[in-house]
Amino acid sequence: GHINDSIQSTWTMTNNSAEFWVDIFGHQIMDVTHQYEQWACTQNQVSPSHFLKLDGANFKICIMRYSTVVMNYHNYETAIVKTYGIQLVGWPEGVNFANPSVISTVAEAHKLCNPLHSGSCFWKKLSKNKLELFVTELNTRHVAGKIVQKP
Repeated sequence: GHINDSIQSTWTMTNNSAEFWVDIFGHQIMDVTHQYEQWACTQNQVSPSHFLKLDGANFKICIMRYSTVVMNYHNYETAIVKTYGIQLVGWPEGVNFANPSVISTVAEAHKLCNPLHSGSCFWKKLSKNKLELFVTELNTRHVAGKIVQKP
C-alpha cells in the first residue's frame, strides 16, 4: 500500500465468511480493511514532523499562545480568521475548502498536498488593519442578512 496507489482495496467472500471477522476479531471486514489501508499508507511514508512543517512558521508562531486551537472549516471566517487573526493563503482551486479527511481521490490529495509542501499554500498572520477590515466586511455581510456563521 502506498498513498499514490489508485486501486481500492476489495474483498471477495463466500457464504458466511464475513461473519468470521465479527465472531473471531469483533470487527466488520470493512473496518479491518480501512485500518489496514491506513496502516499500509503510513508505513515509512511521512513523519508527523513533516505535517508540522507544512503548516508554516507563521502559523506556529501565531498559534503557540493558544493551547486548544482546533481547525474549523465549517466556520473558518469567524472561528479562525476573526478569532486568531490568521488566514490560509493559496488554497488550491478545484479542492473544496473542507477537512482533508473528506478527500476521496489520490489526485485531489495531491492537489492539496503539493501546494502545502511547496509553500504556495500557507498560514499568514493578518496585520491589525487587514484584520479590522476583514471583521468590518464580515459584519457588513451579517447586517445584510448573509450567513457568516453556520450552526
